[in-house]
Amino acid sequence: MITYFIALVFIYILKFLTTPLLLLPDATLPSGIDDAINNLGGFLSIVNGFVPLTTLLAILGLVLAFEGSYLIFRVIKFILSRT
Repeated sequence: MITYFIALVFIYILKFLTTPLLLLPDATLPSGIDDAINNLGGFLSIVNGFVPLTTLLAILGLVLAFEGSYLIFRVIKFILSRT
């Protein structure tokens, strides 16, 4: 029961912190970048039959996310050990 209320408190804190972001206007990419991403998707679909590039890119993204979170952990640990 207490876990439910703790979760609610965290949810309300996150909603309070993200409310100013909702007041900002929507962001749009310039048309050149949008066209480049669409063209890249077409090229990847051709090569994807031979080499599974989408899977490799997904694995690369997961590895980078893990390494980034480990780096943040080490930086926080370093900062806390200095104080």
